[in-house]
Amino acid sequence: REYAVREDRLAGENLRLNKQVEEMKARHEHDDAESPEKLKAQARLLKDSLAKNPNDTSLYVPVGSALIAAGDTVGAIEAYRKYALEINPKNLAAQTDYGYLQFIVGQKAEGRARTLAVVKKEPKNQIAMYNLAAMSFKDNDIDGAIEWMNRCVAAEPASQLASMASTFSL
Repeated sequence: REYAVREDRLAGENLRLNKQVEEMKARHEHDDAESPEKLKAQARLLKDSLAKNPNDTSLYVPVGSALIAAGDTVGAIEAYRKYALEINPKNLAAQTDYGYLQFIVGQKAEGRARTLAVVKKEPKNQIAMYNLAAMSFKDNDIDGAIEWMNRCVAAEPASQLASMASTFSL
């Protein structure tokens, strides 16, 4: 009986250690996936795919997103510009991303106007409202930032974005 108890403890300890090892591996893999080198490699791969398949318009947004993640804002804005203005101007998600990119590269009025147009077309677009709050905050318009965060929360209170926004809203 004592042997069985000891064996159970050892088995439990092994399970706990195995779980910790798996968690560490998962964190390491996640960290590797997020490393600047890997992000740049992913962006290059997507850009190469787009260069080989210029008519594959579905690649522009992933290319833009990968370039943002890799820190290439200029490349990202070009990919989003082409997609949002030429390929699919009705895609509000692309318009929202492009608007924010415009804002952060100094085209503040254009970026804000583009993002406001998204909210006008889709009044419950939380990402656009959250971005407008961030724009307001970066322009030191704290009241405007709070107003946009409140609108973001009100649009869909149970969402993850509303939870994030509620930490800044009043």
